[in-house]
Amino acid sequence: MYLTLYNESHKSLIANYCLSERKLRYVREPQIAVNDSQRFSVLAFEDGLLVNFFTLHRCSDEPYDTNCLVVEDISTDYRHLRKGHATRALQLLPEFVKEHFPEVTHLILLITEDKNFTRSLCKYAGFEDTGNPSIPIGDGQVSFQTSI
Repeated sequence: MYLTLYNESHKSLIANYCLSERKLRYVREPQIAVNDSQRFSVLAFEDGLLVNFFTLHRCSDEPYDTNCLVVEDISTDYRHLRKGHATRALQLLPEFVKEHFPEVTHLILLITEDKNFTRSLCKYAGFEDTGNPSIPIGDGQVSFQTSI
């Protein structure tokens, strides 16, 4: 598996990326997210297939300031579910961020859905539950972080 930042050459892959209706309640549709100039879209490929998508954006809230990126909109193309791709993508993320965003020292992962499954996914991928009420998150969201 490898991660890459979105560029226009990925447009047709994003157009064919499939999410369930349930998943669309919790994440931005990739076709919309790639047009958000405040976010960096990251794609995960396995054997030449686009299997995961998520976004990164700068964290401007204390105490992290510009040394932090927030990870959101984590999804797996429904044709590739339950194969461990999301876990692997999250495990690769710290090294990817070091390469593309060398100033970043922390990643904060915000999750809205299926908290029990998500907690174990995040912990397995090396993220820790922050339990930090000072991080501004929305209703129903949980927050995980890891140092880079």
